[in-house]
Amino acid sequence: MKREFILNLAFLILINLMIKPLYIFGIDVGVQNVVGPESYGLYFYFLGFIYLFQFINDFGIQNFNNRFISLNEKLLGKYFPHILSIKLSLGLLFFSGIILTGWALGLVKMNPLLFGLVGLNLFLDSMNAYLRSNIAGLGWYRKDSILSVADKLIMIILVGYLLLNEQTRAHFSIEWFALAQTISFFSVSLICLYILRRRALPKISVPDKKYFFLILRKSFPFALILISTFLYNRLDGVMIGYMLEDGERQAGYYAAAYRLYDAATMLTFLFIGLLYPMFSKMLSRNEQPAELYQFGSILLWILSLVILLVFILFPAEIMNLLYREPGPDAAMVLMLLGTAFVFKSIFNLSGAYLLAFGDLRIMNIILLAGLIVNFTVNLIFIPKMGIIGACIATLITQFMVAILLFIRASRFASRGMGAITLLKGLAVFMVTVIPLMYFRENTETGDLLKKSLQSLPFLALFMAILVMTFYKNSYRIRKWLDK
Repeated sequence: MKREFILNLAFLILINLMIKPLYIFGIDVGVQNVVGPESYGLYFYFLGFIYLFQFINDFGIQNFNNRFISLNEKLLGKYFPHILSIKLSLGLLFFSGIILTGWALGLVKMNPLLFGLVGLNLFLDSMNAYLRSNIAGLGWYRKDSILSVADKLIMIILVGYLLLNEQTRAHFSIEWFALAQTISFFSVSLICLYILRRRALPKISVPDKKYFFLILRKSFPFALILISTFLYNRLDGVMIGYMLEDGERQAGYYAAAYRLYDAATMLTFLFIGLLYPMFSKMLSRNEQPAELYQFGSILLWILSLVILLVFILFPAEIMNLLYREPGPDAAMVLMLLGTAFVFKSIFNLSGAYLLAFGDLRIMNIILLAGLIVNFTVNLIFIPKMGIIGACIATLITQFMVAILLFIRASRFASRGMGAITLLKGLAVFMVTVIPLMYFRENTETGDLLKKSLQSLPFLALFMAILVMTFYKNSYRIRKWLDK
């Protein structure tokens, strides 16, 4: 399992580094530059609003199914047709909810086609997540890794052609982008069904009442987790669009930096998507996944801090390089979201570990508290500070939830993953990141030499700590791999 994790992780990182940067910086950024911040801001506003209903689409079925199939592979053929039928039924409920609410709030009238396409895309994305959870649950990790980038590859081909062709580029609209997403998501759904055709026997049928309520009851705790995470991950974009006078434009500025935050988060999800079914499978074999969790924590902590340093040292340069109109507060927004990303990484890994153990009650309480804090801080800060206030709300929420989940997860982990580890990690953060943010804010944007010299002592300290951390754990890692 351990060597399998390393091999699959290397394969996963390789194909994602080949595809996703090209999609994010070539396609997604290119679309915003072509259509402008207002049009893309409307898309981001719709995306955030409809995302609030995404828990209806999923209702915790993906996480429940991933864990369930990892523990009971032989039952896939029995449960798959029923769960697929339930997913379609929930999809109808999802569409009813977004159309009625969107119509009542006047959102549908703003752009009916775009609103409908965004809703359809989120439904297909949720369906793909469920189908892939079966593939990962069966232990087909490399197939799942390829499918994780398949939709992006199709988007690169479709939208890349439209953007590179001068005639189509001149008429390119945000609706074209959304339609291309629909085609790519639907194509991945067909590929997933083809892969599962022998093991899952995909027959769409009327949901059996017995299975319908049994599956919904078992997935309900997972649904509560989804409701909380969906709400406070997308609430900021919706509140920006609703509470500010030039909401669409400000949402576009926020989306520009949030895209990089999202891209960094996707990178951590590569770890999580691979680790979660492995945690569950190890537990099904009466093996303890604590060492795997500890190893994943070390890798994820190093990766997230390195990404954060890039965001802190060169925020203005990155935003100006990517966007024609990044917004007046682009650098500060990226630094704040980059800092929140570090705690988001801790949140994701600790949450996946707790999910594998089925520790859902405490997790739901923590996430509900995070949702309340996020909404309250956004409500206070956005009218006064605009998108900077939304960034602060995100940072506060991710910090609070990450610390609480990490402490809870340490109860199921091995020695050395408790309060001492947490304090060490926070100490590294304090002595490197905070001084770098201070020097970055007190240095002219274009003075790279001065900025680099000022940052050098803290970068040296940071690298020394990383080397010491890895060296200190190298013996454990080698011992763990040799078991």
